[in-house]
Amino acid sequence: MTAVTAAGWWEESPAEAAVADRQYWTARDGGEDAEPVFEIDGQRYEAGDRVRFPRAATRKDRDRTYEITEAGAGGITAEADGCRYQLSRGDIAAIGITHADQK
Repeated sequence: MTAVTAAGWWEESPAEAAVADRQYWTARDGGEDAEPVFEIDGQRYEAGDRVRFPRAATRKDRDRTYEITEAGAGGITAEADGCRYQLSRGDIAAIGITHADQK
């Protein structure tokens, strides 16, 4: 349940956060009829794909494999090691993206 705490912070459950995230990306990517795929440099990426970011800032981040949980024309949401990352098209252009099985 969404609530404002005594400290004034907005809290939402993980399920509510996931719904809000999905609504944000759906609206941003052109509505419910938009295909949930991210395309860049002639490659397509979608939920479930495992990827790497070859120009990430640290070697650890370059070597880590991320799983895309959501994709759309404007960017992706990916998870690795229990952390979640929302990356825009600009972010991905800067750090690069490849399928994890590509060399």
